[in-house]
Amino acid sequence: FPVTTSTVRMPAIVIGGGLTAIDSACEIQSYYITQIRKFAKKVAAIGKEKLWASLNNEEKIIAEEFLSHAKDFEENGLEFLMKKVGGVKVLYRKKMQDSPAYRLNHQELQNALEEGIEFVENIAPQEVVIDEFNHIKALKCQNGEVVECRSLLVAAGTSPNISPKIEDGLDLQIEGKYFRSLNKNSFL
Repeated sequence: FPVTTSTVRMPAIVIGGGLTAIDSACEIQSYYITQIRKFAKKVAAIGKEKLWASLNNEEKIIAEEFLSHAKDFEENGLEFLMKKVGGVKVLYRKKMQDSPAYRLNHQELQNALEEGIEFVENIAPQEVVIDEFNHIKALKCQNGEVVECRSLLVAAGTSPNISPKIEDGLDLQIEGKYFRSLNKNSFL
C-alpha cells in the first residue's frame, strides 16, 4: 500500500471555475469511494495484521483513515461520509455566476452541487501548507482563510489565462499570450 500520485485523500480541492473543474470534482469524489472500498476489501482478504507489518507510519495513518471512511460509507452513505471528511470543494476566484461552468452549462454545475460538490466563491489560494510527511494538508488563501486540503487538483483550462493581469490588475509581464517566466532574479 504505497502512497502514490494517484492516492486520493479527503478533503479534496479543485481550483478552477470551468467545466473541467466541475468534472474533476465529481470524478475525484467517485474515485475516492472506489479507492476506499477496494482498500477495505484488500485488507479483509489479506488480514490487517499482515498488511500493517509492511506499512510505514504514514501509510498506517492513511490506511486507518481509508478503513474508517469505507465503514462510514457502507453504514451511512455518501452524503454522511462527505460531510464528515470535508468532501470535495471547487474554489473559484469570482462569483459562481461569472464562472465558465455556469455560463456554458449551468445544468452540469447544478448536477455537481446535487452530488454534494461544494462551490466556494471569491477565494484565491496563495500558499500550500504541508504536513510532517511533505504532503499537502491545507491551503492558505488571499483572504487569510486556511482551507483543509489533502488532495489538490488544478483545472486551469485549455488556453492561457491571463485574467489576473487583465481583470485583476496584477503587475505581471506578458510575452505574447503568456506570462513572462519568472525566476528568483525577477524580484530583485
